[in-house]
Amino acid sequence: MAGNAGHASEESAMPVTYRCAIASCHRRSVASCFECERFCCERHLSAVSLVTATSSIRVHVCPTCLYRYRADPEIQPLLTNVATRFLVD
Repeated sequence: MAGNAGHASEESAMPVTYRCAIASCHRRSVASCFECERFCCERHLSAVSLVTATSSIRVHVCPTCLYRYRADPEIQPLLTNVATRFLVD
């Protein structure tokens, strides 16, 4: 019994993998979108730099949220860099 309990706890510590949230994509996701938290693959996440009052932050967003960022007149001035490839911190 004790051996099984140890084995079960090891399995629960394993990270869960998700499929990309983009409908036509079957790749494994690498991270979630900063805005909507949908999990996407490296092809469908963009690294976006946003200027704040004290610094610049880089977040990863899905195509839908990237479009919203670019279309929003309040966010547009804060965008300093958009990389269409997923960049690891």
